[in-house]
Amino acid sequence: MGIIGFNFDNIVAERTKKPEGNINIKQKIGITEITLEKLPLNKEEEVLKFNFEFLVDYEPEFAKIHIKGHVLSLEEPKINKEILDKWKKSKKVSQDMLEDVFNVIVSKCTIKALSISQDINIPPLIPLPRVQPTQKPQEYIG
Repeated sequence: MGIIGFNFDNIVAERTKKPEGNINIKQKIGITEITLEKLPLNKEEEVLKFNFEFLVDYEPEFAKIHIKGHVLSLEEPKINKEILDKWKKSKKVSQDMLEDVFNVIVSKCTIKALSISQDINIPPLIPLPRVQPTQKPQEYIG
């Protein structure tokens, strides 16, 4: 069926010192746990709850943004069982499911981390568009 919910559970942002020299920004995304949860409105239906971490570390170590949250996905009971069994055995998820979940995590967390980076005055984790000075068009002489 698909993704039906997304929430941030914990956000930690810290700048420990002023950035100097070359800056390296590393991002890491991971699923930390998968569980079944009953829907608040319909106690009979269960959804998969994917807990995640989205980490942005700035090197040399001068700042970090760590976001924890969860994504809710509504699937058929049979699929829920398959996903949970595979997770319990190998801590892995099917590529299709992982792609959907990660796309939601990346889009929501990147926007949040970008906003936070401005708030604590550190470089953005993704390159921002820049306005280039206009050049006069070259005239064709034929």
